[in-house]
Amino acid sequence: MTSPLTSDQLAGARVLITGSSRGIGAKTAEYLALAGASVVINYRNKAQRAEKLVADIGASGGKALAIGADLTDSSDVARMLDQIKQEWGGLDILVLNASGGMEADMGEDYAMKLNRDAQVAILTNALPLMGPGARVLFVTSHQAHFIREAETMAEYVPVALSKRAGEDALRAMIEDMTNRGIGFVVISGDMIEGTVTATLLNRANPGVIDQRKEQVGKLYNVAEFAAEIALAAVEDIPHDNTRLVGDTSTFTSAP
Repeated sequence: MTSPLTSDQLAGARVLITGSSRGIGAKTAEYLALAGASVVINYRNKAQRAEKLVADIGASGGKALAIGADLTDSSDVARMLDQIKQEWGGLDILVLNASGGMEADMGEDYAMKLNRDAQVAILTNALPLMGPGARVLFVTSHQAHFIREAETMAEYVPVALSKRAGEDALRAMIEDMTNRGIGFVVISGDMIEGTVTATLLNRANPGVIDQRKEQVGKLYNVAEFAAEIALAAVEDIPHDNTRLVGDTSTFTSAP
């Protein structure tokens, strides 16, 4: 695998990536570990998959640790952060990648609990572990980021609204983060080919991925989008704290 970062660009950095046992989170973990960071792989219930990723990162010369935690469970989050404090002493980069809401049998309010409430709780509890120069990255989608400007698929509306609510709640914490010397970046992307969300949307609305690709010309894949997240960890913070990845014309030009 080729990282968008140099081999020592994040030497010594301590990173937590939520929801990182697969997909975008896993690929981001690989990139950051190859750049010298020590990375916590957070998972909810796929321990074997997370441990395999840790082993793969180790085989490539990186350092990683798998910690299971349900992000909607405050005691789980506290235990995870306490383990990070005990193992590494603190955090330098927090990647808020985990999201959901399209899963079956998780309850009507699960999207808001995970995409808004859990994001705020994790950041609030992680801030004491982070010092000046640290960075927080929130991963979202154009369909959520622009939900007030443009309609999205009916199947995705609850997720989009909850993700935007989470983004708004985190942005309300920017002043506190800035006072602590901590940077904050929202990374928003269009549909990402190969993700669970894209698969579920295509299942609910057959052909939607191909239609979107035809509309905008290109969709990022998992590795390409993860590279953008990795770059957001080291590049200058945009003036509006937002890194837009992929075409946005159909969102920003909406009436």
